Amino acid sequence: MSQLLTVFVLLHLTAQEIWTFRLTRTVLPRHYSLKLHPNIDGDHFQGEVSITVSSQMEERRLILHSMNLTITQATVNRQPVEVKEESEQRISLGLQNEERFQPGEHQIRLVFNGTYQDRCGLRKARTEEGVLIVNESEPGYARRIFPCFDEPSFKARFNVRLIAPNATYRALSNMPEIARYSTKAGIIYDFATSVVMSTYLLSLVITDYPFYEEMMKIGDKTIPVRIFTSKASKEKNGAAVQAVKFYMNYYTEYTGIPCPLPKLDFIEYEKKKSPATETWGLVQFNWGYLSYNQNSTLYGLYVTSMAHELSHFWFGNLVTNDWWSDLWIQESFASFISKKSTSRRNLIKEMTLTGAIRFEDQSTMRQMVVPLNNTQDTQDRFNQVVYRKGSYLLRSLERLIGEEAFQEISKEYLKKHLFKTATTNDVIEAFEEKLPNINIRSFLESFLFQEGCPIINVNDSGDGLYTLEQVSGSSKEYDSKWTVPVSYRLGNGSRGLIWFDRDLESEIRNLSDWILFNTHQTPGLYLVNYTERMWLNLVRNIDTIPLRERSKLGDNLYLLYIGKYINCDLIFTIINKNSQMLLDWMMDVIAEIVTRTMCFPIQYAILKDLIEGRFGDYQLAQADYSDLCPSDGAPEITDAHQAYCLRWMTRNLIKPDIAVNGTQ
Repeated sequence: MSQLLTVFVLLHLTAQEIWTFRLTRTVLPRHYSLKLHPNIDGDHFQGEVSITVSSQMEERRLILHSMNLTITQATVNRQPVEVKEESEQRISLGLQNEERFQPGEHQIRLVFNGTYQDRCGLRKARTEEGVLIVNESEPGYARRIFPCFDEPSFKARFNVRLIAPNATYRALSNMPEIARYSTKAGIIYDFATSVVMSTYLLSLVITDYPFYEEMMKIGDKTIPVRIFTSKASKEKNGAAVQAVKFYMNYYTEYTGIPCPLPKLDFIEYEKKKSPATETWGLVQFNWGYLSYNQNSTLYGLYVTSMAHELSHFWFGNLVTNDWWSDLWIQESFASFISKKSTSRRNLIKEMTLTGAIRFEDQSTMRQMVVPLNNTQDTQDRFNQVVYRKGSYLLRSLERLIGEEAFQEISKEYLKKHLFKTATTNDVIEAFEEKLPNINIRSFLESFLFQEGCPIINVNDSGDGLYTLEQVSGSSKEYDSKWTVPVSYRLGNGSRGLIWFDRDLESEIRNLSDWILFNTHQTPGLYLVNYTERMWLNLVRNIDTIPLRERSKLGDNLYLLYIGKYINCDLIFTIINKNSQMLLDWMMDVIAEIVTRTMCFPIQYAILKDLIEGRFGDYQLAQADYSDLCPSDGAPEITDAHQAYCLRWMTRNLIKPDIAVNGTQ
């Protein structure tokens, strides 16, 4: 199926258009030596880069990325070359007299200068007492800092030299500092050779921050962990260090792969692009994300953000998506494993269907794998579908095949592609090889390459025979079909699973009191719509249905209504039959409403009156509301009220869907 879809979408792009946007694979970078001299007082920087490349064939010109940079000197193998600006943020280097570069190794040397950017590239970031210099390069903005092969598949080693203005500042990068000395230009910092990595993972910082440091045992080795903030101390940063310790050890044990870096640094500053970035060995966070304690208002948010970024050390940094169309691999795996690890600390609730499918939010309805043919498309890939929907799909797969099997396959996949890149097909093959008796490829491809989600309609013949058919839950007029492992549970306690393969219809015979599909034990990324008689029968038997199944049924009902697959008459009929079931079913819905209103006092007061007496029963509140609301029933906008709002939302409602906050 994936091959057919790929052919279909590529019909819209000629071969020339594809290779105009992408660099060819015939010239590969092996090593960068980067020297960067930022001007802390001005708006510009100077730099020099030497790139060792390997050419697979004879080349007329060497092509690489460069954007908003002025090249002042250019040589290849110490010979001057012509620099020509190309389209799509690229330059090409050519020899005189139109001679060609022969196959083999070549040494590119470029001297350049550039200006600071506001959001992406090398920028000045505001601090409490001044500025620092920092880069934000994901997904394709390293080219604004130095000429390079700025695609994730072009992995290489890096040697970095940074020049700080004076002894007040220090320079930081992915690897440990190995030398420091003073010159007329400033303080020069040299760093150890990096591991093999993509350009967007390079981290460059010049700061006057102090740091808090602890030696940390991660797996079998002990490494230094430093937190750089404006007022670094154990009191302010100790909780962040403990979070690092927990997650790094969890991921090391889960993957069976030790972290290859000899040190871990973290820094917070005023980020503009996203609250956090997984730059290897020097992870960058927004203000406040490293300075907190366990009583902090947004403790849960900060910790789940840390969990997500550290999971990228394995899913994203060690093994990187081959191209940004495969972004779902690292973001979905990172979201899934970070949720899994954080749930061990009881900081989040389980993923729900309402988090993965949102008909009112079309970003969750897109397909996960799409062709990309321009720079803006690449940036747009960081959306809800690769975080929420992809994470839920992996959770469904884990429940389907079992935790142990999922973990072992993930381990083998990582080890096979260590320090390399991987495609969607590589992921599918990893599961396919170990599960030959399950149609894993059709299952995964139908969800990865199609928009929307399947809706399973269940028809009741009245004599205990149930027929299943599927329709497309997409906003577009596509007659999409999915391969869906449909789980069910009978009133007598027995369970089953049907592989619903696209156009096939399935039948089930049930002689018990009720039948329920898409169970909590084996959840799937699909909705189920019953006949009205079946809905009402489920209501009559609601007390015999386990609480977790009721909650999932509520998610299902809510999403069908939002997607306009059922009308409100049915919902009111169901509520009238069992009004108590409303809150049993609608926990996530109520939580969402409360989240949106708690920090708006007038609306919150109205909502509070409507559902007074219900909060405590369903653990929607953790404290006495009386101190927040004056006697007239209208809460004032006070610091106490705002702090409570944030604390309540973090502990009870905010799920670690990092994409909501822009984290990559």
